[in-house]
Amino acid sequence: MEDVWIMDSGCSRHMTRHRKWFSSLNPMDTKEYITFGDNGQGKVLGTGRVQLSSKLSLREVAFVRGLGFNMVSVLQLLNEGFEVRFKKGECRVLDAETLVCSLLPFGQVFRVDLTSVSGPTRCLVASPSSDIWKWHRRLGHLSFDLLVRLSSMGLIGGLPKLKAEKDLVCHPCRHGKMVAASQAPVSQVMTTYPSELLHMDIVGPARVASVSGKWYVLVVVDDFSRFSWVFFMEFKDEAFGFVRDLAAQRQALGCRCFVLKKAGHLDKFESRCLDGDDEEGTPIFEDEDGVDDVGDAGGSQAQADGGPAEDAEEVTSEIVPSRQVQRDYPPHRMIGDLHQRVTSSSVNSLAFFSHSAYVASFEPRDVSHALSDPNWVNAMHKEMENFEKNHVWDLVKPPPNCRPICAKWVFKNKQGENGMVVRNKARLVAQSFCQKEGIDYEETFAPVARLEAIRILLAFAASKGFKLQQMDVKSAFLNGFIEEEVYVRQPPSFESAKFPDRVFKLRKALYGLKQAPRSSYARLKSFLLKSGFVMDSVDKTLFLLSHGGDTLIVQIYVDDIIFGGSSHALVSSFAEQMSREFEMSLMGELQFFLGLQIKQGPEGIFVHQAKYTRDVLKKFDMGNSKPMMTPMSTNMTLDADEDGEAVDQKEFQGIIGSLLYLTATRPDIQFAVCLCACYQASPRTSHRQAVKRIFRYLKFTPELGLWYSSGSSLSLRGFSDADHASCQIDRKSTSGTCQFLGTSPVSWSSCKQASVALSTTEAEYVAAASCCSQLLWMKATLSDFGLRFGRIPLLVNSTSAISVAKNPVLHSRTKHIDMRFHFLRDHYEKDDIDLVHIVTENQLAVDGRNLTISTVNYQPNGAKQVNKYGLTLLLMSSTSFV
Repeated sequence: MEDVWIMDSGCSRHMTRHRKWFSSLNPMDTKEYITFGDNGQGKVLGTGRVQLSSKLSLREVAFVRGLGFNMVSVLQLLNEGFEVRFKKGECRVLDAETLVCSLLPFGQVFRVDLTSVSGPTRCLVASPSSDIWKWHRRLGHLSFDLLVRLSSMGLIGGLPKLKAEKDLVCHPCRHGKMVAASQAPVSQVMTTYPSELLHMDIVGPARVASVSGKWYVLVVVDDFSRFSWVFFMEFKDEAFGFVRDLAAQRQALGCRCFVLKKAGHLDKFESRCLDGDDEEGTPIFEDEDGVDDVGDAGGSQAQADGGPAEDAEEVTSEIVPSRQVQRDYPPHRMIGDLHQRVTSSSVNSLAFFSHSAYVASFEPRDVSHALSDPNWVNAMHKEMENFEKNHVWDLVKPPPNCRPICAKWVFKNKQGENGMVVRNKARLVAQSFCQKEGIDYEETFAPVARLEAIRILLAFAASKGFKLQQMDVKSAFLNGFIEEEVYVRQPPSFESAKFPDRVFKLRKALYGLKQAPRSSYARLKSFLLKSGFVMDSVDKTLFLLSHGGDTLIVQIYVDDIIFGGSSHALVSSFAEQMSREFEMSLMGELQFFLGLQIKQGPEGIFVHQAKYTRDVLKKFDMGNSKPMMTPMSTNMTLDADEDGEAVDQKEFQGIIGSLLYLTATRPDIQFAVCLCACYQASPRTSHRQAVKRIFRYLKFTPELGLWYSSGSSLSLRGFSDADHASCQIDRKSTSGTCQFLGTSPVSWSSCKQASVALSTTEAEYVAAASCCSQLLWMKATLSDFGLRFGRIPLLVNSTSAISVAKNPVLHSRTKHIDMRFHFLRDHYEKDDIDLVHIVTENQLAVDGRNLTISTVNYQPNGAKQVNKYGLTLLLMSSTSFV
């Protein structure tokens, strides 16, 4: 019934529940409800314009949720100047005695049947007199003369005899031979005030460098004033820094500003001033919403190819986005299969259109910006529905001395592995900075899974041959109960029309509350324990269930859950059990988790961060940098460089943070990143050059990752090494450790020691103690997996450190060592650890030694580098994984 409109004299306004009818739709700023005949209510989501026919256009049509029929209001038609006449068996709508629409009876009412009107318009084209047009298109728009010659000579099988026709013109052929006209210089001013538009260009490289060694020139011209800036650069990638600094200087010009006076009277200014929302004056920019260009609504195949078609073609009446036309096409858009016919290049694709119909690609600035897009409006409504479904709060009168917490909307696009937006997430977040400890909350800590715990689970699953699954708890924080009495103001743009002064009393946790993560974890933990799971003795986010001879393993990271087991029935039963208790998103086989790309196959599991690597390179303008084969130079030494030129501290810290997360699957850059991280407080040009070297190495090896083989034995061993007095500032040593489960690493670290080591023996001894503690943690975790270990090999390349651990010798060298490091000797005596000497050439720990080409032997074909112990050092490339 969505193509039928009912004429109703008792309806207060035009209304429909189908979005497709609107040629324009404006969201509602205030809440409004429509009461139906059965005393039900429907919310008005917006108003807009509906074109029912070429003569009848309805204005101010309400978009109502839950409406059964499309309604045309007689009263609103009369108010708009139309005349409605009712006769027996007919209803007419007239505009100044001109018939606009005629309605026929439909049961006991009059209806407008628009089935034919809403369908596509048909374009009838005359049938061709010959097949020459058809074969012209089939053969890639071959010339008509050559086509006739080929048909007469019989050189192409199946080609009929064609006759030449006069005045044949193919418009696509003509357009394909056209060249773009040169762009004339723009002499007139296109702006109305300074800094509205800046023109920029980079000149260079010059034939000869300047006196200061500069090769490039960045020229910036203001369109309005023609004022120019000139910056000299040594490298092209320095342009971004100059543009960023220039924008920071110019962005405050033209902004509205306010005078803030906290004390006294404003006197003569009082009548002309406004009260500020904040206590600090801040320049505010309001970006104008972009305008979408709309091209032709569509065309027949005959129009597209320039010739007539055999059958009548349909021309759609729906609006589609215009194709973006660029003068310079990227190479991947120009080069295609030479055996296929030439087709026009288009930016848009069917997959993109079908996906963008359900999600928005932008992230709103604020609530008003979000309300302008129906996809974000739908996301906010879903969030409010989750609150009602989970009974998160009750609308109550605020008690005396109540200080309700404010809440704000936070908008975020959730992306998939390929970077495409898969869901618009609108979250109502409590502003927890208003909470007071002891009144609004008590405990706040909630455990989350460590990355090494996730890698241990991946290695275990690969060895046992079962695939891991993934699920997501929808609105996870809304499932946790809270014990404190917390009140929250009504969310912006969703205030109750009847009770605008009331507040919400929380039953369950809300996003942003300090106790929300803890309460959510407690609810999930309680459910798993009641279901028969056993919590790991060390890792509080790991739960195991034994059923007969089968085992099910569950790892929790806030609202993301990965699980797997030896029994498919046990895995399916757990997924169904979770779906009954919570609202879940079952994502199937584990592929993308916490930014890690995971590929599971019969031969093992491959974990990498290729997408994240490319995103980081693009973010910091290193995507086109020159590749390097190592992350650091063997002869480079970093120090404080106090005489060097300072660089942007925030940018440098952002680079270090991005690279540190990349070490989740890249132990080869661990030491280099940690070394650069020591200089975040006062970064210099030399430090920035060091991180650029890491970026260039990542440009050379973006596909590297961790490979966990299905044929690997689950043996545990560790490596430790130390770089004595490596820090040039305080002369402290650096410890490097690496732990292997089977043939692949699952944990590694590179960190500066807490105190200065007086000898290499002490530095190696402290590093071995650090590796021992990590091995004992892994041993305790793996014991809950059902694995038992004897003496765990700890390979150290210092015989002196091994002697100190085995026997209390070298008293003069060891008497000052902190007692906490001597637990290595204690666990050696308890037969928990077996200290084994290893030559430096076979040391796999991520220590202070700079990686060289011999130790980082990157092979593009994905071959593994294995030392004589059979341990994989650098691992497979994602491009070689099948």
